[in-house]
Amino acid sequence: MLTINDIKKDTLLIVDGLKSDDRPIPSTWKSFAICFFIPFCCIMLNAITYVTIVSESNGGGVGVFISSIPSLWTGFDAIPVYASIVIGLLFSMMFVGQVNLYFMIPDKIRDTSVIAKKIRLKVKKLGVIFIILNIVSSVISTFDWIFVFATPALMFLAIFFINFTLSSEIMKYGLGPAIDKLSGLISTSSNREM
Repeated sequence: MLTINDIKKDTLLIVDGLKSDDRPIPSTWKSFAICFFIPFCCIMLNAITYVTIVSESNGGGVGVFISSIPSLWTGFDAIPVYASIVIGLLFSMMFVGQVNLYFMIPDKIRDTSVIAKKIRLKVKKLGVIFIILNIVSSVISTFDWIFVFATPALMFLAIFFINFTLSSEIMKYGLGPAIDKLSGLISTSSNREM
């Protein structure tokens, strides 16, 4: 069980690591790729489900499935897939900054920090739950096509749910003031470099 004293020590460790001039500069593209992994899986699942529904309505079979793939890009019938793509990109862009901040923490501190481990575990659990919900909605949508809209709806709700969960975890561990300090440090150091 964590105590307030443990959290204070861990927070100081993270802040000191972020004050260091030897801290790594994270790659925005790497952070975006990490943020886009789960939405990408959901988009692909939604596209496969959509093509399966279209091929089943045209008689089924592997040949019909393959010939139904172009229906994703012709016309506006694949609106759930298009919505998933747009929402997935928004989802990814919203969390790039938080992932960049995480990767600014030096590796040795990230690996030893209890708070970083707990938040990382929470995010992984949310990701697994999110993918399982999308798999379930895809299976259900093969029986009732309206559930193909569940993937973009789940992705949209996940934006708020994950943001709420991360904010709650940050506040629970008292990292809000530390993040404010870090923002000030980062802006001060970037102003000095200019």
